Amino acid sequence: MMDTGLLTSTGERLPEYACFQWTQNLRVCPADMDVTGWCVEFHPVSHYWPTQLLESSLVLVLALALAGVARYGAFRLVGARRA
Repeated sequence: MMDTGLLTSTGERLPEYACFQWTQNLRVCPADMDVTGWCVEFHPVSHYWPTQLLESSLVLVLALALAGVARYGAFRLVGARRA
């Protein structure tokens, strides 16, 4: 999801916390706000593969960095025990 909020009868979008500011309750909205429901915006389908590749790349880089640190630590540990 990219964004969520409230929808009025005119089609205007309000932030999801708009009712909470007046009533201190997310489920109750004043009648004069004319809220008719919720709206949700999702990422378009065209964002799927670029997002997937970016997140996979980040995980791969972090795994390689962790493996490098572990390898460095292992060599230091073995070298210290040999001496």
